[in-house]
Amino acid sequence: MPIVDIFNSQAFSEGQLHFEFFTNFTDEHAELQDFETYRRIFGVIGILDCQEWKDKSLVKGYEEMMKETYPTAVVTRCFAFDPPEDQADNASGLIIIPNIGNITFYMSTMMNDFANEVLTQFSVIANRIQSLEVLESPIPVTHMSPQFQHRYDPQRQSMLATENLRKRTPARIKKLMGDFYLLAGRLPDAIDQ
Repeated sequence: MPIVDIFNSQAFSEGQLHFEFFTNFTDEHAELQDFETYRRIFGVIGILDCQEWKDKSLVKGYEEMMKETYPTAVVTRCFAFDPPEDQADNASGLIIIPNIGNITFYMSTMMNDFANEVLTQFSVIANRIQSLEVLESPIPVTHMSPQFQHRYDPQRQSMLATENLRKRTPARIKKLMGDFYLLAGRLPDAIDQ
């Protein structure tokens, strides 16, 4: 039975989320992101100065560009500052920050919405992980040095590798669930995992 929203911020009101912002990204450890969730980029926030980018066609492809550049990001937003009066929000993730009123309050609300969406996506990812029968290793289990490969039957080796993966999967799932609880700011639940 899937757990609907286990990382909801209302469930653990004393937790805190701390965002880590990057201005560039390299995927040198991409193969480890499935086991070390802190390496994964879950959300991307673009900043746009409407006075500098008058070409609105650039904004239209923002979401597709973000998905291509940051494939693990499950939430993307583009905050547009200093908009012309005729500029409106659009469905592709562009959020216009008005020039009037309390911008700090508005940004706080937008960041809360962003954080809530990230936590909701944690639940989606966690449900997917919990339903896995086998959780693959980042480095194939069948990988061994050439001097030992000739001693083993490849079919038997593959069967043993799959059996070992099945045995390791429950512990790996618990570890990943603990990681997600930590990322969600829920230390007591992370320790229980």
